[in-house]
Amino acid sequence: RFRHFVAKASDMIFRYRVSPVRGYDYISPACQHILGVSPEEVYADHTLLLKMAIPESRPSLTSAYANPETVRQHELLGFIRGDGATVWLETSRVPVCDTDGDIVGYDGVGRDVTDRTRAEEALRASEQRFRHLSEHALDVIYRYRLEPTAAC
Repeated sequence: RFRHFVAKASDMIFRYRVSPVRGYDYISPACQHILGVSPEEVYADHTLLLKMAIPESRPSLTSAYANPETVRQHELLGFIRGDGATVWLETSRVPVCDTDGDIVGYDGVGRDVTDRTRAEEALRASEQRFRHLSEHALDVIYRYRLEPTAAC
């Protein structure tokens, strides 16, 4: 039942192994829908997601691959799909330790937040345009708020 649940989840669920040999022990089928690559492609090349990462996300992923102690628990990462679209994943990762307490990998979830990220960027751009307009306008721009009255 657990495997069925994980396989059907819309979020990308994974386990990355750093010891003894680096690679993915599991990555859910959602990676096909979200990133446009199959689990088999990721298993065949454990650095595939690093290669797909946007330049700003690569340092964090490179660090996580090289040194699992540096993995950030929550992070926003960008990837370029094969079709050229940028996909934003909100990731949550936790270390997996052996009986000696050494980190041997990490479990994680990646949620596609592309639409939310685009909306936030559009809002920031709109606010910046309004700020530029209001700072450089030759006319007076003001905001007046009427206090509600008992009649309203």
